[in-house]
Amino acid sequence: GDGSFDDNQSLVAVYTPGLLDIQGLSVELILTVEPIGPCLISDVSTLMLTVQILPSANAGGDATICHDENHLLNGSAENSGPVLWSTNGDGSFDDPNSVSTTYTPGENDLSAGEVILTITAEALSPCAISATDQMNLIIDHCQDLTIPTGWSGVSSYVEPVDAGMETIFQDVIDDLIILQSQTGIFWPGQNVNTIGSWNILEGYSIKVSNEISLTIAGSRSATNSLQLSSGWNLIPVLSSCDVDVETLFAATNVVIVKEVAGWGIFWPNYNINNLGVLQSGKAYFVLMDDVSEIIFPECVPGASAGTGSYNPDIKEIMRSTPWDSFSTSPNTHIIGLPLEAMDRSVIRPGDILGVFDQSGNCFGATLWDNENTTMTVFGDDVLTEIKDGFMEGDDLYFRIFVATTQKVYELEVAWNEELPDYDGLFSANGLSAIQSLKLGATEIYETGGNFDALIYPNPASDKVYIDLEKAVEINVTLYDIHGQEVLQQQLHDLRNQLDISHLRSGVYLIKLEGEEIMKVERLVKK
Repeated sequence: GDGSFDDNQSLVAVYTPGLLDIQGLSVELILTVEPIGPCLISDVSTLMLTVQILPSANAGGDATICHDENHLLNGSAENSGPVLWSTNGDGSFDDPNSVSTTYTPGENDLSAGEVILTITAEALSPCAISATDQMNLIIDHCQDLTIPTGWSGVSSYVEPVDAGMETIFQDVIDDLIILQSQTGIFWPGQNVNTIGSWNILEGYSIKVSNEISLTIAGSRSATNSLQLSSGWNLIPVLSSCDVDVETLFAATNVVIVKEVAGWGIFWPNYNINNLGVLQSGKAYFVLMDDVSEIIFPECVPGASAGTGSYNPDIKEIMRSTPWDSFSTSPNTHIIGLPLEAMDRSVIRPGDILGVFDQSGNCFGATLWDNENTTMTVFGDDVLTEIKDGFMEGDDLYFRIFVATTQKVYELEVAWNEELPDYDGLFSANGLSAIQSLKLGATEIYETGGNFDALIYPNPASDKVYIDLEKAVEINVTLYDIHGQEVLQQQLHDLRNQLDISHLRSGVYLIKLEGEEIMKVERLVKK
């Protein structure tokens, strides 16, 4: 071999293997004994020395994961006996005795945001020196956001590692059209950024050309309170779960909460809540009467998903009408439709109200469901070349789509002058309410159906409704099975109602008679 003895003349010498010895893992050592005179023959003895290599360990490179993820470890060990993974945190390993295993962070790991993982490789006998190696696992708190095509609201409760807008949107920058706060914009296509960095205490309006997925990675903020100023605010949702809007604003003088570029509304003065919850990751416009503070509660597993009523998708509802769909924008005017203002001779559940500009374009609609509701009217999107919403000061024209007769009529609206915007004109962030409405003189166009009147329900209990093709005077008469007249009434409205609660159960004939109509049907009274 190529090793050396500390004293090659001593019987108790120490041999240090050389590089070739180690590479060969063994070396033959020879002891030669010279004779004492007069003898001339020496003696030789040999032994094979095996070299045991010390263990080595490699924990792998440092890594970063999200708080809801586990980490797959691919360590390695050579020339070793058993291996053992350990942590300076409170997480756990699927198999701590395997070089490849999965680490699940514990609560303390998540709070600390990082943990050191150590692999130890024991030496093979007769060696006694083990080998260790460490890796640093960074645990970011991550919020995954799905942002739909077009306009919407966005926010985050996570403080990003790098709050630069270019960094946050770097993977989706080609799809980002614009991001707006109440005081600035980030417009990558024009190389404009007057917002600065991402701020978790701000909500944003965002427009994208395609649906995008965005992950905000960093540390979870300890801030759960938000200061609101008098007037309009664009607020974030400082919670990892959805928050009941009514509970959140219970102790404040809130006027209205509305979605960004949507139709979800919380308007306590009108007992309207089709918003229900503030969704984590979204942003909302809030109008306050005065300065106030809201505190987002801790998330409770299995908690109620909110107390709001059903919020229908207006674009889906409009498929049943002859009106073209419209685009949404953050520029909206909210119109309240209180139940007491809706004349049942004009509007019934299932009818659809629309708001039109002077060119006949529909930029807002709502389904009437016989309860207080609102209509969100959308303003023009300045980022598009065409007019796709109301301009400031445009007249608002109302029409009704009658679900039973499939016809469209003009409506005349009287405004509640207690609300700030009662002039019948579109206003950005406008707030109005209808005092009353009545049928206009004009049927806009026919959309199908070849009947003169619709009688429903049939069978009926206490009420029978008669919807006419147009508002004309007709006589309605009910006859029992013996041909005796049991009810006679004159109708003149578009939507009419008969009270048959006093009639016995049975089969009747109902006759409608006027200058332009003669109709007889069988009617069953339950």
